[in-house]
Amino acid sequence: MRGAGVLIIRGATLSAGQQLGYDGMKTYGKSMGFEDSPALHMVSSIAAAFGSACLCTPFDVVMTRF
Repeated sequence: MRGAGVLIIRGATLSAGQQLGYDGMKTYGKSMGFEDSPALHMVSSIAAAFGSACLCTPFDVVMTRF
């Protein structure tokens, strides 16, 4: 059970980064006048991957030290 709390927080930040990054970028793109196209989905997916990596990396370091 050692490190279970860090694992839960890491999962939560990973999911939050993915959801907020994808939805935030897609909403921002639509507000800037881009249509709902595969290109917008691709850019939103890249933003989601970057956001989730940035948010969960500190918890990956903590998990590695456990």
